[in-house]
Amino acid sequence: AEVDQAQQQLQELQQQQEVQQKARRDWVAEEERWAAKRQQWTIELQQQQQQRQEQQKQQEQQLLQQAESRRRECDAAAQDLLRVQDQIRAANAELAAVQGQQQAVNQQLDQQLQQQQQGQHLQG
Repeated sequence: AEVDQAQQQLQELQQQQEVQQKARRDWVAEEERWAAKRQQWTIELQQQQQQRQEQQKQQEQQLLQQAESRRRECDAAAQDLLRVQDQIRAANAELAAVQGQQQAVNQQLDQQLQQQQQGQHLQG
């Protein structure tokens, strides 16, 4: 009877050991699954960060190109403005010259008119 009891205890211990080993294997498998997931998430996160950095670089380059383009447009507009100002100065100088000639012609006409009027007075 003691032998039977000892064998029964031995069987129970073996069963407990198998249950514990299975639990340990399940636990290790679960840990490995989580480790794999964590690794996958880390890779995905790195990829997302890389994509974000590349997008930022592209946006910065686009902004720099736009700024450079606008700067060139502003330079061109400033050059145009300077040319127009020069043209206005030249036109003003021409206008002043023409006005000076006009005044001279007007004075001559006034003198001629006065002489004619004086001549008519003398005749009259």
